[in-house]
Amino acid sequence: MAQHDFDIANQSAPNFRADLNDALEALVTQSSGSTAPSTTYANMMWYDTTNDILKMRNEADDAWINIGTLNQTLGVFEVANLPTLSEATWEAGTGTTEALVTPSKIKAAIEANIPGWTLVSSSSTWSGGSQTVTGLGGYNEVLVVGDQLTANISGSRQLRAGPSGGVLTTSVYLRPSGGDTTSARLSDNSTNGRSFSVLIHGFNSTLALKPVTSSGMQGGVENQPVGIRDASAFDRIQVFNSAGSVTGGTLYVFGR
Repeated sequence: MAQHDFDIANQSAPNFRADLNDALEALVTQSSGSTAPSTTYANMMWYDTTNDILKMRNEADDAWINIGTLNQTLGVFEVANLPTLSEATWEAGTGTTEALVTPSKIKAAIEANIPGWTLVSSSSTWSGGSQTVTGLGGYNEVLVVGDQLTANISGSRQLRAGPSGGVLTTSVYLRPSGGDTTSARLSDNSTNGRSFSVLIHGFNSTLALKPVTSSGMQGGVENQPVGIRDASAFDRIQVFNSAGSVTGGTLYVFGR
């Protein structure tokens, strides 16, 4: 640690060498010391060893600007003048103040703005050969997953949706890519276990056409759903068999 006025006066050779070495030591140690250098220059650096703060002289050479703290215990550099904002502020995502942030706050902000899936229902009980899941009006997206759904009579597993209080027997069906037929098949005609997933976008909206993404369809099924042509805000879904009843398998319904 050393400080110097950085003014090398005329002097004897030995004194010149000593003076120059002192100046170079001050340079390489950032003029470190417990107090500020007595001679200052615009933009010079000073490491305040009392507070472990690295400082720079301002352009007017009349004040010090804190750059950051060198945490000697943890061996890390902490930027100065950046506030720490609350988790709620990060979750809101509207602030413009530059601030320090922890990984946990970033995670919370992501989860608050991009919510994950909530498992609404998981059941292998088929009442009357079908399953109806209500209370979905709070979700913009609904994911329906059928796992190895079997039937007592050869037929296709099908899905339809309806608004709150609606009667599902008269609710709209998912419209297949082949045209506006009465319903969309989620599997081919069989009594064997069939699995599929259907994602309905804009479920609780009043969009005239709610897009649908499906996967796991059985080979030969041409009536794969592409959308629901109904402007109602939906609240419920029903899975059933086109003939007879669904007799087994688990139906999962997720919302977000």
